[in-house]
Amino acid sequence: MKNNYFNTILVLTILITSSTSIYYYYEYNKISETNKNLLQSVEGLYIKIDLLINFGNGTILYFNQTTIPIIFSMYDSTLLITNNSVDSTYYEEFDAYFVNSIFDIKGNSTHGWYAWEFKNNKWIVSDKGSNNIQLTSGDIIAWYFHSFEDFNKKSPN
Repeated sequence: MKNNYFNTILVLTILITSSTSIYYYYEYNKISETNKNLLQSVEGLYIKIDLLINFGNGTILYFNQTTIPIIFSMYDSTLLITNNSVDSTYYEEFDAYFVNSIFDIKGNSTHGWYAWEFKNNKWIVSDKGSNNIQLTSGDIIAWYFHSFEDFNKKSPN
């Protein structure tokens, strides 16, 4: 009788454990598929860009293949990548931000920060505010700190 009771408990334990394992396996697969679908739908919301920051003294920081939200401008991307280490002034009449400093390197009466874009295999100084430079996947952009006298004479790298 005691042996029969033990066998019944053992069989019930095995059945409950097996059922629970099957249930959790099923739920795991369902969640994995949901996560896979979610990741695929989110991938379209981000792009990869390259950003370089040239301090004009030989120091250049490269942020290659950086993932940013698809709606970010050059300005937004710079804030994200530098962890908000940008000081700027917004000019409503131009709908543009003037970047005063990046990583505490401040413009002055002889030097300033310039936004550059790499287009058609050459560097071009932007003719608009960095908040108006909309980015696409694969874009290469730069901030270059240099003298006003050297405007458009040297490229960022």
